[in-house]
Amino acid sequence: MFVRILFIIGVILILPSVVVSQNEHLLGTYMPYAYQDMGPETPPPGYEVVLINHISRHGSRYPISDKCIQTIHEILEQAAEINTLTTAGQKLLSQMDIWTKILQDKWGMLTPLGEQQQQGIGRRLVKRFGAQPFNMIYAWIDPKERCVESYRSFMHGVESATAVENRIIDADYLVRHNHILNFFETDAQYLEFVKNGSWHRDMELYEKQLLRDNNVAVNYISETTGMPTGQLIQFAMALYDCIAIAPDMQMPSELVPLMKETDMRECWMVENARQYLEKGPSPLAGHIQTRIAMPLLENFIVTTEEGLNYNSPIAFLRFAHAETIIPFAALLEIPKASAITKQTPDIYKVWKDYEIAPMAANIIWVVFKNSENHYLIEMFLNEQPVTFPIETDHYPYYEWDKVKEYYTGIIQKKQAFE
Repeated sequence: MFVRILFIIGVILILPSVVVSQNEHLLGTYMPYAYQDMGPETPPPGYEVVLINHISRHGSRYPISDKCIQTIHEILEQAAEINTLTTAGQKLLSQMDIWTKILQDKWGMLTPLGEQQQQGIGRRLVKRFGAQPFNMIYAWIDPKERCVESYRSFMHGVESATAVENRIIDADYLVRHNHILNFFETDAQYLEFVKNGSWHRDMELYEKQLLRDNNVAVNYISETTGMPTGQLIQFAMALYDCIAIAPDMQMPSELVPLMKETDMRECWMVENARQYLEKGPSPLAGHIQTRIAMPLLENFIVTTEEGLNYNSPIAFLRFAHAETIIPFAALLEIPKASAITKQTPDIYKVWKDYEIAPMAANIIWVVFKNSENHYLIEMFLNEQPVTFPIETDHYPYYEWDKVKEYYTGIIQKKQAFE
């Protein structure tokens, strides 16, 4: 059975925020944002929303570079030179040429679908939690254009849901190398881990184990016997990347390559393992992957405390990347985001990247207050309630003071470790 990743494109064109397919997870972190309607939020009796603390990945984007296209192009051209390119290979080569033309001047930019995703999230947050927190907004935005446009689209959604004449907005467009949102680019120990960590050896072994017998290239190249295993794997993963990101661009069906579902699944398992080992809760290197998110956790705690001292409701917004969301979700100990295994082949069983960081992924804290100045907090991952790593007598709500105490303790342990 062949899977044409167009299987979700038709749905996206009608319902931009919804992906309806049992195979959507094969797209991994390329998966367009999938929203399940939870209905209006009913605050605890006697409480009202006074603060929203939010971080989001940018919405669906175009490919960051032409790397996967060029990889496919080079391998197919080599096959053409020795007359082993099949009819399907010729078609794929033509598709990649068209992709290059379509993507000119769009590399890494937010797509129209990405704009719709962020607008929808902003609109739903207002309808779910009320307009009051959005009368005063503080925002931190990564300087990459897709993050800036995500913020603007989100605000468009907010403004379409509530008309406020004197809305106060303080938007800070951060420098690229900032430690709050882009800690994955500023932490020297982590950068060394990414470049030379032992996880590369584990990843290479797993990739070869899983993909060494794949026949992805056979459909496009008639004779693959003499091709190095590494090149076959490289071709399979490059093709996977192109197929997986096609729905984010709403690419026409005739331009979307084909891959067997079993091959798609194996490529996703490889990419999922890479995300886990490099960015997730893998126990390698003393959890350096998640410890780098401490500045963001501290920022969430400080802004929540400061916000509760204001005389009116407030919202704190942040727009960044999957490299921000994945370690932060693990550090918060969100169950599906923080599962640990030392066995690379078991990663896909306990941790799934598409559940944590699809396009437009978000983590949100919502704080409620009663007339006695008592605060409860609720946490959401991709607009779905999730647990804090402490006990509560009134789930999904938790005592803010206890949540603050728990996470402050984590920060203090990290400081002692240093």
